[in-house]
Amino acid sequence: MVQLLGWLMLLVALSIGVVWMTEHPGIIAIDWMGYRIETPIGILIAAAVLALIALAPVFMLLRKLFALPNRYRMHSEQQRYHKGLDELTGAITALAADDLSRAEGHTRKAERLIGKTPLTSLLGAQISYKQQDISGTREQLTHMLEHDQTHFIAARALSSLARNDGDLDAAIAHAKDALAQKPKSDWAARTLVELYLQKKAWQQAEQVVKSERRSRRMDRATGDHLLALLFYLQAANARESGQTETALRTVLLAHKHDPSFIPATLLGASLASESGSKRKAIGIIQRSWKAVAHPELSKRLLEISEDDSSSRIMKRFRSLAAVHPSHVESQLALAQAALHTKQWDTARSHLKAALGLAKTPRAYKLLAELERLESHNEKAAGEWLSKASEVMADNVWLCDQCGHQQRKWSLHCDHCEGFDTIVWQPPHEPYHATHPSLLLASA
Repeated sequence: MVQLLGWLMLLVALSIGVVWMTEHPGIIAIDWMGYRIETPIGILIAAAVLALIALAPVFMLLRKLFALPNRYRMHSEQQRYHKGLDELTGAITALAADDLSRAEGHTRKAERLIGKTPLTSLLGAQISYKQQDISGTREQLTHMLEHDQTHFIAARALSSLARNDGDLDAAIAHAKDALAQKPKSDWAARTLVELYLQKKAWQQAEQVVKSERRSRRMDRATGDHLLALLFYLQAANARESGQTETALRTVLLAHKHDPSFIPATLLGASLASESGSKRKAIGIIQRSWKAVAHPELSKRLLEISEDDSSSRIMKRFRSLAAVHPSHVESQLALAQAALHTKQWDTARSHLKAALGLAKTPRAYKLLAELERLESHNEKAAGEWLSKASEVMADNVWLCDQCGHQQRKWSLHCDHCEGFDTIVWQPPHEPYHATHPSLLLASA
């Protein structure tokens, strides 16, 4: 379209020129070396135009000749670029096959062909890491920091390396750098919180969580859970230092942010009970039970109520079960309270109700305990225990990242060291996941 407009404008200009020459006729005379040439101006201009048209191919040919060296250079560079891409492809393929020597050879050839690029540095860092060459890995990662495309991934990897070395300050600095590069990165925010918690820098961890929540990069539920985790760890640390009142005050903040966080509830109930406030301890458990009916809550409630009368214990547990009347844990909690108070018929009734909701090993084991306590009937107890082994296992503390099963909750998985990955869920086979790649893990 632009070319068409150009030609139209040229034709218009020529037309105007022809009209102008028609209205202003004249003769041009040229004296040169004893010769005199006279010609009308129109003929001279026409001759000049024809000469330009005739010489145009010559000009084009000369232009192409002068451009040949540059075109050859560009063609050569393009060939080197494509060969470099082929070498990079070979390096990635070899790396995937764990053929590190071949991968290293392809990467070096790629660098010779296309120079040191962010991608060659990334491959070099990955190869060095797999070769356990930590200094070489750091050198490549440092080069990657100079490029926007690989800055985040380099900062993330450097943070992981520093943490492995026990250098929490360097790990935090690189995690902050990564968060600055990608403010919406869930990994960067959670890692920064985790590192501050490891360092017991409680205020800094709290600031990160609150900042992420204010900017809406972190949803309210996640933020509340992380704050509960923070206050729980702070309370546990205060308890170890003998600061019981501070520990209780802090763990209540954790309980307030996330009543479903069982470790905080259990710690809060224990601290309240130890301080002589049984009523407060019971209230903590009851509020948590509303959020999640968990067997460890009913167990702790029974421990706290141990010295109370049978009628008071049963009344307390009926009130607890009324929150979730159709939940199997409510029936099991009532059964345990009845066993504790030696109300055998009541215990049997609630255990049958529990089995009507879900056939769980715990219900059968409690029936076995009932047979032993009530009539010392080992045969009947054995039959119930046999049935317990035939049904699906009860929920356990399980790593949501690798599937590792633990006896109790912990901040990090005992197997894969995942942060805050231990959850209460049905057991299953471990994932047997390999250790994630240093650089190619998800952001």
